[in-house]
Amino acid sequence: KYTYTFKNGDGATIYTMQVEYDTTPAYSGPTPTKRDSERFTYTFDGTWLGNVHTDQYFESSRLAKVSGNETFTAQFSQEESGFTVTWKNYNGSVLRTDANVQYGTTPTYSAAASPMKPDDVVASSYRFVGWSDNYGGNYVGQNMTLPSVTRDVTYTAVFDEGSKNRYLVRFMDGDDSMIKDAFFEYGEQISFGTPDPEKVTYDSFGDPIEWIFCGWSTTPNGSITGLPTMTGTKDVLDQGLTFYAIFIEPM
Repeated sequence: KYTYTFKNGDGATIYTMQVEYDTTPAYSGPTPTKRDSERFTYTFDGTWLGNVHTDQYFESSRLAKVSGNETFTAQFSQEESGFTVTWKNYNGSVLRTDANVQYGTTPTYSAAASPMKPDDVVASSYRFVGWSDNYGGNYVGQNMTLPSVTRDVTYTAVFDEGSKNRYLVRFMDGDDSMIKDAFFEYGEQISFGTPDPEKVTYDSFGDPIEWIFCGWSTTPNGSITGLPTMTGTKDVLDQGLTFYAIFIEPM
């Protein structure tokens, strides 16, 4: 008896069988496989190539007539892989999906209009500037060529910061009179500046009493909260924020 050995697409042995001299055996082992490459998918085509009978391919149902030991390697058909290119807007919503994009193709966003980002509480007049991929956030500018497709990829639209919105802040004294007002960008630390606000009253003799400034409150004569960064919802910020200076009379 002789041994017929069968190898997978990666060269690993997947099956052996004992065969009689001068017979024509059939393969009865597991279906061979071959790992897909970046570019191709592989499917066993039902044939084998031997290391002795190298001049023809043999079907699984009728292998080479036995004349000695022989090793057969599975043969595969290949099909070019199709990849998926997904295009998303800044908020993760899918703008379009291109399926079955061939290996090496340069992806192009072919919608009628560029992605858009509406005005929000942070800024207005956002401008689309390019794409960021899902493999490390690699950025490609709007007028630059995207890398050739070698795998599934998702591109997310990138926008510049636009024009930062500025919101009104009113600084009031304890008598509900305005000391001054100022505008701050969203996310900016609100600050009164220097010097601190002052409060002066007069005693019964007409001498001035200089009150001690302690901080800021969101209500007249309320608890001291300090001045925050400019955050909140647009409808609230559009009305402006008001802070009240808190003073204590010196002893």
